[in-house]
Amino acid sequence: TLYDIEDNTTVTVFGLAREPLTLKGQSEPQLTGSCSSYARKYALNGLFCIDDSKDIDSMDNTAPKRTRRSRIVKQEEFPF
Repeated sequence: TLYDIEDNTTVTVFGLAREPLTLKGQSEPQLTGSCSSYARKYALNGLFCIDDSKDIDSMDNTAPKRTRRSRIVKQEEFPF
């Protein structure tokens, strides 16, 4: 709930999530916590009109693979 102290109005949002019975690799408390976190996140997105199109959860955060042409840079090449 967001309260506007200047004109005494409120805006309330609710975040609801249905958690699956099981999810591979997560315990029951982890599953409940992750569902609760997402529900709160989307409730706040709605309340504050936050665009989550650049959501960190939707990005590919895997480390880039080394190619044959890449090489290790020696310390002497970069003295800082």
